[in-house]
Amino acid sequence: MTQADWDALRLSLVIALGATAWITIPGIAVGGLLGRRKLRGRALIESVVALPLVLPPVVTGFAVLYLSSPRGPLGSVWDAIGGTPAFTPWGAILASGIVAFPLLARSAAAAFAGVDERLVDTARGFGAGRVLILRSVIWPQTKAGIGSGVLLAFGRALGEFGATVIVAGNIPGMTQTIPSAIYQRVQIGDDAGALRLVLIAAILALATIGWATVILNRRSVVQ
Repeated sequence: MTQADWDALRLSLVIALGATAWITIPGIAVGGLLGRRKLRGRALIESVVALPLVLPPVVTGFAVLYLSSPRGPLGSVWDAIGGTPAFTPWGAILASGIVAFPLLARSAAAAFAGVDERLVDTARGFGAGRVLILRSVIWPQTKAGIGSGVLLAFGRALGEFGATVIVAGNIPGMTQTIPSAIYQRVQIGDDAGALRLVLIAAILALATIGWATVILNRRSVVQ
């Protein structure tokens, strides 16, 4: 591997970890909301949450770029915290997190929907408070699904290209991730370099999916 390959790998991991970190709490919260058996406006909320899965990633990237531009609705917010995320790793973290968010939220929703309410009612009947119920009853039943969702979101952020390249560009050593490095190598005719990165991306994806599958299978065995 060349130094450029190592830089792309490092940036991919950092950006994916950053994206997963900032969407984890909101993703679990939205999943808990969607996991309720009675929820008004469920179809609308689910549609909004799933939108990044359906939209072309470049559309998501353009929306992020526009909203955070100096003239955009959130431009003043970014100015207050130090400038625009455009062409920075922060922009890539923001964009890839938005694209990965639905996988985490939907996995968490499925986990919360599977909670045995009888156990919750029993704990409540014994006088357990919300925090104790959450920690001792709900968390053990949902942690596998949430953990799997976190890993899937990480994998999605790791492989994101369209949204990140629109927001953060393709700057070697600064915002160039493995997908954008593959694109660049294909463009310049470096097929060997592109293939090398494709293999790395495939290995990372298989490892992430395999880990998520193991977590879910362990939950099934325990149940």
